[in-house]
Amino acid sequence: MASPLGTLHYFDHRLEVHRVVVGPYANNVFVVKCKHTGEAVL
Repeated sequence: MASPLGTLHYFDHRLEVHRVVVGPYANNVFVVKCKHTGEAVL
């Protein structure tokens, strides 16, 4: 699955890790998503 915002940081056959920069101090937020179930966690 391609990321529309270009946030894909890492991937393999099991998961994707997306990195998003947020807030006034440019904090990094990582979303880890299971490719099989679609479940994700921050």
